[in-house]
Amino acid sequence: INADYDLTSLLNVSRVTFDYFDGAGIENLMVNGDFIIDEFGALYGSTFSLGGVDVFITRVSASGYDYGEVILTGNVQSFAVGGQQFYVDDVCVSAEGVDCTNDQDQDGICDEDEVPGCTDSSADNFDPNATDDDGSCDYGNNNDTTEVVTNYAGSCPSSCDWLVDFGSQPLGTSWGDPASLPTFPMGPGSFMFNEGGVDMYIGALNSALYGTTYNMNVITNSPWPTFGNGQVMNTNNATVTFDLDSIPTDSVCLDILDMGGFEYLEVNGVGFSSMNGYGLLTAAPLNMGGVQVQVIGNPIITMTSSGPLVTGFNGRLVLHGNVNKLEIGGQEFWIDNLCIGEGSGVAPAIPGCTYDGAENYNPEATVDDGSCILPEVNPCPSDIDANGTTNTQDLLVLLGNFGVQCQE
Repeated sequence: INADYDLTSLLNVSRVTFDYFDGAGIENLMVNGDFIIDEFGALYGSTFSLGGVDVFITRVSASGYDYGEVILTGNVQSFAVGGQQFYVDDVCVSAEGVDCTNDQDQDGICDEDEVPGCTDSSADNFDPNATDDDGSCDYGNNNDTTEVVTNYAGSCPSSCDWLVDFGSQPLGTSWGDPASLPTFPMGPGSFMFNEGGVDMYIGALNSALYGTTYNMNVITNSPWPTFGNGQVMNTNNATVTFDLDSIPTDSVCLDILDMGGFEYLEVNGVGFSSMNGYGLLTAAPLNMGGVQVQVIGNPIITMTSSGPLVTGFNGRLVLHGNVNKLEIGGQEFWIDNLCIGEGSGVAPAIPGCTYDGAENYNPEATVDDGSCILPEVNPCPSDIDANGTTNTQDLLVLLGNFGVQCQE
């Protein structure tokens, strides 16, 4: 039995994704009336066309079952999917739903509402208000490959005080689920190794959106030519925790490569889980655990018979501040070159009002900035009865209290 989805009532459908769980048997997939009958396990990892739409299937193998995500890119009018021991969840349809008289690029934004400019956040002249890229992006340098060169200048220190590049471990060394790994089997929270003075631990990939998975971390060669230097760490449904508690940091930078699924990021105990996709760690909060967070980079674009297709994200995580603990991982996710710029260990000055009698007293301020707002002073202190004038009655009040011992 198939689950059928009719999308003909939606305008400008450009992408459909859904998660799947495959317990056994073969699967059926139909897109726009065109169908295949095959094992998803035999189709994953490469793009193929079905019903005029590009299909890409991710796959994670476990003991006795597979699971992953199906990504349909193009004008999906209808699709159906089913199997023998097969489950579908989180069907996500990207459709602008805007009926424009003039929408030349068919991006769901009417031509009269388009804002020309540079739409790439990694460019020097990125315009956050731009909706229509006009080709003006300036990266400092360019090439003709399918991936735009990212300008990381100034984001990270030119030389690292502490560096983890995963070169100390033999290629293929893995850590993770004792039921599936022959090398160093261990459970979540276990110590993996120390490199460059930094302790690293393995953790489960835990998400409030998708639940908990736990497979392995493994030292591999870089799967993408412009990512990393030599050996890198692949987090396959697991995380790596870097213990930086003993290192006062000004900045922490980490190269990242996202080829699918969701990711998890935690800084100083504050966590964020991305959605499925490519480069969606860019949606992380700008401040996590008292640390400024920035994810920069560019999509990896593959040319197909139907046009350009996003197949990954190559970028960098940049943290500014004192990072005590960093945890990161994903499903099809690689990391390399943890670069730490060491700080002085002295807390930065906090300007504010340091006078505790002021209306705007800031107990956390360490440097008085002259902003204190003091209570109003009585312009006539001799007006004891507060009737607006100093007269005989004020004198009588004073004499009546003459010699009284004041209590503190």
